[in-house]
Amino acid sequence: MSKVAARIYAGEAETARALEGLCDNGLLARKDDGFGLNASDENVEMIGKLKEAYARHLIPVTDVIHGKSRDPRPAAAAHGRQGDR
Repeated sequence: MSKVAARIYAGEAETARALEGLCDNGLLARKDDGFGLNASDENVEMIGKLKEAYARHLIPVTDVIHGKSRDPRPAAAAHGRQGDR
């Protein structure tokens, strides 16, 4: 847990909550003494869409990732909703 927290510049308690939430939501699965991707078809498709959004909308996505609020809706509204071009 401490290695993940250090990599994402977050506290261990916050990191533990985030990882547990990702497990609860089905994105991650516990593997040995750590976590790994639950590579379901749905998750792989979602990650592909996220990669596309990141490539097309780098700044808004980065703002959501690094924003003080963990709720992406205010950041998305502030940047306007941009459709595919």
